Amino acid sequence: FLQSNRIKYLPEDIGNLSSLQILDVSSNKLNTLPLNLIDFPNLQTLRVMNNPLKNIPPHYAKADTMRLLAYLRERPAYEPEASTPTPEDDRSDPAPAQALSLTRFSLGHLRKCSTLVHTNSEEDVQDEAWDNAIKAQVVVVNLSHSKRSLSNRVVELAESLMELHLVDTGMKELPPCIGKLKELQILVLDQNLLSDLCPHLADCKYMKELSLSHNRFSELPLVVYKLRLLRKLVVSNNKLSTLEPAWSGLLSLQNLDTLDLSNNEITQLSPQLGLLTHLKSLEVTGNKFRQPGYQVLSKGTEAVLTYLRNKLPEEKKKQGLENNLPTSVSYFIS
Repeated sequence: FLQSNRIKYLPEDIGNLSSLQILDVSSNKLNTLPLNLIDFPNLQTLRVMNNPLKNIPPHYAKADTMRLLAYLRERPAYEPEASTPTPEDDRSDPAPAQALSLTRFSLGHLRKCSTLVHTNSEEDVQDEAWDNAIKAQVVVVNLSHSKRSLSNRVVELAESLMELHLVDTGMKELPPCIGKLKELQILVLDQNLLSDLCPHLADCKYMKELSLSHNRFSELPLVVYKLRLLRKLVVSNNKLSTLEPAWSGLLSLQNLDTLDLSNNEITQLSPQLGLLTHLKSLEVTGNKFRQPGYQVLSKGTEAVLTYLRNKLPEEKKKQGLENNLPTSVSYFIS
């Protein structure tokens, strides 16, 4: 916790703190942030608001950690200036790929950042860039805002890739190769044309965060209920009209603590959703249901869950809270 200390810069070697989980540098005098902030494997909370940061819009500085880190990875301005290539770069990037040694696709840069970013482009990622990403064993790939299909070469990162961003790619179907990314933990598929997910996604056993905002889902894909370690599920701004029988599948996700169903067409909230007592954040505003009303919704997640539970018969409420896994859920996880 370094807030309110008049700090003007953070040292580059802050990246050596690989176990860091919380970094609060709010209310200081920071103009920039170190590039390696995006590489902290255990960072859960990052606070940078109230700093004179350049090239970071104020609403991103105030955003939650996941959105802030995603922005830092995407924006082209957040790239280091070209530097003199190291001998290792020269050996690993022979002609005709030498030009890559001064770009974000060089082996040296990819090893330093562990992130391959190729956004806002109409061109495919070059083979040389994939080669270097594979050698560097990058853990994050961001191909957002690029109207190109996902290359099968991503499978060559199966042993290292933990985070994949495919925002606004025009995707209509999730390719089956996604199931080969065994270490994948975060998958962001916002702003696409998806209405279902391929069953191969179930092979991503370590998936913790799945974002499907601004797509065409009319119901929650069944494969979601097989992601037993899932902690965050965002399905906002879709066409969901009902959560029947989704609530029983959701009860199987014992690690789920964030569920965003806002801005859909849901006409009724199932009282059984109140049995999701492990939820810390439930977003359901912007739907068509009338109950619970604004007075309940404005009080937050716990108030909504309590309201829904109170709509259940006492026997079912007690049984659900004791088991928290109805027998009907076997349909989803078999």
